[in-house]
Amino acid sequence: MRVITSFSRSGYDEYGSRMGVEHWPVPITVYSEDDLPIPHKKLNDPDHLRFLSGPKDEGGDYRFHAKRFSYKVFSILEASKEGGLLIWLDGDTRAFRDIPLEFLRGLLPKGKHIAYLGRERMHSECGFVIYDCDKLGKFFEAWRNLYVSGELYNLKEWHDSFVFDHLREKMKIPSENISGVGKNAHHPFINSPLGKYIDHMKGNRKARGRSSKSDLVWKRPEGYWNAL
Repeated sequence: MRVITSFSRSGYDEYGSRMGVEHWPVPITVYSEDDLPIPHKKLNDPDHLRFLSGPKDEGGDYRFHAKRFSYKVFSILEASKEGGLLIWLDGDTRAFRDIPLEFLRGLLPKGKHIAYLGRERMHSECGFVIYDCDKLGKFFEAWRNLYVSGELYNLKEWHDSFVFDHLREKMKIPSENISGVGKNAHHPFINSPLGKYIDHMKGNRKARGRSSKSDLVWKRPEGYWNAL
């Protein structure tokens, strides 16, 4: 099992430096297009570089920020080549207690190839996804082709989470929704079993350095959340 993430130098300064990597049972590999003050891998995928050479993202609507979220996609595609179980983890997360390896393994039941944070009324929250890379070769090939061919721009939305759901559903990938009660929440990550160990500071939560009590849809028992 491996964990990867990706952020720029500004992302490292804003949130990446506080991920709580010491609480993870496996090392976290960081992909970046920038030079970072920590060990990392350069993201130099030729297909990605060609994709980035096209028109820039415009406007403030994240749903049409294809290039902004492509760093995440191509990091996953690159890391998937090594096979095995791969966890994508957003860089704006913080592990606040030790995470048992058995907990992570238990999130992907036998017979399922993906574990993800699904939501009932909108696209999945892809801040955490487990991929069984040995079973997903055609899935990753199709994902890459959407960007290489430009077919991505024919979809209703262009960001990674929408594309992830589109392919997962179209290809009928055996998947496990790990959101639990969080499936009806806007912020499923911290309401799911993951919230026992990890906070996800997406959006303006980065400035506060943690999620808010109002993000919870149930009373979590962990001390971290009770201190809000």
